Amino acid sequence: MGKVVDLKERRFHKVTAGKVVNACNELDRIVHQLLFVENVPASELISALCQRIGVYLSHTDANREKVIKKLAKIIYKHSKGQGL
Repeated sequence: MGKVVDLKERRFHKVTAGKVVNACNELDRIVHQLLFVENVPASELISALCQRIGVYLSHTDANREKVIKKLAKIIYKHSKGQGL
């Protein structure tokens, strides 16, 4: 999978960045296992992941509209030419 988290961003502290990168790496491993080894349809996995993101978002005080717009941009940018 690709690098999504930019560790140069000021908002990441050393400890936080490491935890985020480790979580992303673990998620990459799990997604690879489900899609390519266990042949889980991507449409099912993506729907479930989106549902989870919504649950996590509901537990924060983040501006939902801004987060959703940013997520849409990230998904679009990283889906172009990745050929999963």
